[in-house]
Amino acid sequence: MVAHSTLEKVGGGTDQIATKIAKNGTVIDKTIGATENATPTGVSSAGITTLVTGDVLQLFTANIDSTANIIINESNLVVNLL
Repeated sequence: MVAHSTLEKVGGGTDQIATKIAKNGTVIDKTIGATENATPTGVSSAGITTLVTGDVLQLFTANIDSTANIIINESNLVVNLL
């Protein structure tokens, strides 16, 4: 699975903004993608996991360095069968 998002911090600045993919609400730590850019920036997360019927995938995004809001301009999550 691969996720790609375009993110930015409200008001600019270089706080670290990160994304992680989660399965059934549990974050898969090795899927982290991050940026510290002051302008809208593409961030990718990727990982491999086993899915069964009923599993749910989510993409979590957070400002790691502060409580400043972030904007997610676009985001997608692609799942491929291996």
